[in-house]
Amino acid sequence: MTKVRALLLPITSLINLLLIIAVFQLYKNYSEMEAKIENQHAIVKETIIERSNSGNDSVKTSSNSNVESNGFRSVAKKGTQSVVYIETEIDAKKNLPNDKNHQFDEKFWDRFGGRPRSVSLGSGVIITADGYVLTNNHVIEGAIDNKVTVVLNDNRSYDAQIIGTDPATDLAVVKMNSSDFNAFVIGNSDQVEIGDWVLAIGNPFRLRSTVTAGIVSALSRDVAIIEDRMRIESFIQTDAAINKGNSGGALVNQFGELIGINTAIATETGSYEGYGFAIPSNMAIKIAKDLIEYGTVQRAYLGVQIASVTVERAKELGLRSVSGVEIVNALENGSAFNAGIKKGDVVLSINSKPVMAYNELQAKIAEYRPGDEISVSVWSEKQLVTLNVILQGTETESVKNWLGLNNQMDDSLQEIPSQIEEESKSEEPNLSLETTKEQNLENYSNELGFRVEQDLHSSKLIIDFLSAESIFAQSGLQIGDQILEINQKPIRSVIDFKIHLQHYQSKGIAIILKIQRSYNKTAYFNLMY
Repeated sequence: MTKVRALLLPITSLINLLLIIAVFQLYKNYSEMEAKIENQHAIVKETIIERSNSGNDSVKTSSNSNVESNGFRSVAKKGTQSVVYIETEIDAKKNLPNDKNHQFDEKFWDRFGGRPRSVSLGSGVIITADGYVLTNNHVIEGAIDNKVTVVLNDNRSYDAQIIGTDPATDLAVVKMNSSDFNAFVIGNSDQVEIGDWVLAIGNPFRLRSTVTAGIVSALSRDVAIIEDRMRIESFIQTDAAINKGNSGGALVNQFGELIGINTAIATETGSYEGYGFAIPSNMAIKIAKDLIEYGTVQRAYLGVQIASVTVERAKELGLRSVSGVEIVNALENGSAFNAGIKKGDVVLSINSKPVMAYNELQAKIAEYRPGDEISVSVWSEKQLVTLNVILQGTETESVKNWLGLNNQMDDSLQEIPSQIEEESKSEEPNLSLETTKEQNLENYSNELGFRVEQDLHSSKLIIDFLSAESIFAQSGLQIGDQILEINQKPIRSVIDFKIHLQHYQSKGIAIILKIQRSYNKTAYFNLMY
């Protein structure tokens, strides 16, 4: 027994020693881990990420973090200093019916104390310290004497002159005659992602400097809200509450940077229902710079007709994924044509920025001026190629003709009435609705993927079929839309529409349709970019 005890004693001592070493090592590891965690907390508290205009990140130290310590408090406080309230006096005559019963001269109005006026209310954002304010065109449209009143967050009031407007993007710039204002830091809207926190700052229902919070719900939305034949829509969608009076206000990220101009809501009641839309800051600031420098927008065109790529089409073209937009037609001697882009090619990106839909391409081109050179990644004949494209504007004759902006009368248009009359005579009398449908299907479905019908009772020309691959569908048209005009020419029948459409196609002229949707809402749809 004594021998056994003698043998166990060194073993027990060894085990105890190993246990002591293990406990010491665990304590040492725990202490090191605790020190690391404390150090990381200290770094988080002292670091604020500030983004520059170009989107590159830089680091600045501070005593606390805006987002972590104060929520949106400091961002809201700074943002409200750069958002203004805008009042616009409008001639009430503009709201009167345009008929012989409402043609009143100045003498008539003088008897009643002067011409009646109404007031339009909205918001705006200060973009320069010397008083330039960016807002929506519909906020200041129709202003008497081209002037508006701008009221700051601290109740200082200024008369402001309208510098320029762009109905196609629903943007406008006004100028206050003073300086030393708090201007927004402009963010990079290309870096905005779904799920980002945002603030909407504006003046809804005359409630000054109202701030609401939400997230980015979607990107590149086209909701056909801008009533202009050259409209450009690629909105940031947010669930931050936006109401009447918010138009022209700021959409701000969590760093306090301006990333959008609040413009519209989707609603059936006229008030907020969870869907607000803002113009991306990159496009808005480019438009603002043009208006300030030139008084008008310097708009560039790629000179193509496009359609989004479907799953089936992606397989046919050998694409690795469903992405990009396919070239349906390229204007001869246009920007894309001259660079070697042709029918059947797929545009994947512009200056390394991915393009997924027709309005994304339109919005990205809108960020450049005529003469700018851009890099376009194209999937062509099952190969990825990068081409340098020099953009053209309306100073180029081919672009002007393509857009239908040439002042010279197209002699061939004079032939259209006689063509319509001849074709009408060649048709069998008393065409039934079904016969008209079949005729249109035969003429148009294979080529453009759409069909129109005419209600024989109301004479309305309605789209009753759209293929998903059609450039008409890709441009935002819907079944049930009533066609009113094609390239500003009133359309009264199926044959009328057919002849005009074929004429513009044969001439290589871009097609712009004016339609009427539910609730008597009119909109324009472009089939060119």
